[in-house]
Amino acid sequence: PRDAMQGYHRLFSTEEKVNYINELVKCNFDYLDTASFVSPKAIPQMSDSKEVIELIDKSDMTSKLIVITANKRGITEAIENN
Repeated sequence: PRDAMQGYHRLFSTEEKVNYINELVKCNFDYLDTASFVSPKAIPQMSDSKEVIELIDKSDMTSKLIVITANKRGITEAIENN
């Protein structure tokens, strides 16, 4: 979902993203590309990645969540939100 959402001009709400990802989690995909820890100036659609990751229902999840980072700050933020 991350790659597809980044390409839309309309910004999706955090709630929309979380609901969509929660539905995909039910499909038991091996991996879900969920978020980007990048500059909100570069990719505004991903400015709420921290919140999205926090709000995903992980209680019965078997999927592994993938995130994209562009620099050391992004890596640090992704690790802190693991």
